[in-house]
Amino acid sequence: MSYTYDVTMFRETFESRFTYLNGFLRNVSRFGDRPAVFDPHSDRRWTYRELNCEVNRLAHALRADGVGKNDVVMFALLNSPEFVFFYLAAHKIGAIACPVNYRQGSGEIALVIDDSTPKVFVYDAEFGELSSRALEMCENRPAVELVVGAEEDAVLPAGYRRYEDYVFEQPETDPPIDFAPHIYDETTRLYTSGTTNRPKGVPINNINEVLSAHDVMMHFPLSPVDRTMNMTPWF
Repeated sequence: MSYTYDVTMFRETFESRFTYLNGFLRNVSRFGDRPAVFDPHSDRRWTYRELNCEVNRLAHALRADGVGKNDVVMFALLNSPEFVFFYLAAHKIGAIACPVNYRQGSGEIALVIDDSTPKVFVYDAEFGELSSRALEMCENRPAVELVVGAEEDAVLPAGYRRYEDYVFEQPETDPPIDFAPHIYDETTRLYTSGTTNRPKGVPINNINEVLSAHDVMMHFPLSPVDRTMNMTPWF
């Protein structure tokens, strides 16, 4: 008896399910009570299950503002829990997470905004003046503008919202996946530094992110019980 291996047999499953989001949700399911994020600056901690709930709140808020498949969510944030929230929330709704370098000038950030035309722009309160100038200079101003780290009694410019107010009373349940996930979907967009010309967008898709994680795990190697510390600049 002979057997023929059909290399296309699992193609549909692989291309639709081998995504970064499913990798995260697998950790939520298997390791829900284990530590996922620790922010030494504020001493806040989240397990994988708590992190998923926080990300879901943001994902629901973004969906309510009409943000969805292939829309760009741009953020100029420090290495903070909110960076993680926005990064994962974009995956949840099929959007494109676009972290930008807050060390660039307002004119450069304005160019990046006009290039990607994001629906959402998020910035750390520490970069309020820089971000406000960039938003005033750009031609395609985002519909949603959010501030992370603003005090509760802070006076914000008209139209700006605090992150905490934006996600307040949003559901913690997983949002419906009303799009067809694919490993070649663009999930992240990074911009070059623009040292020799204007900053250029570099698209990264689902399979890039998944296989990059696999590469790190195989290189060290890492097992399901190992933990790593992420300390890189995230823009």
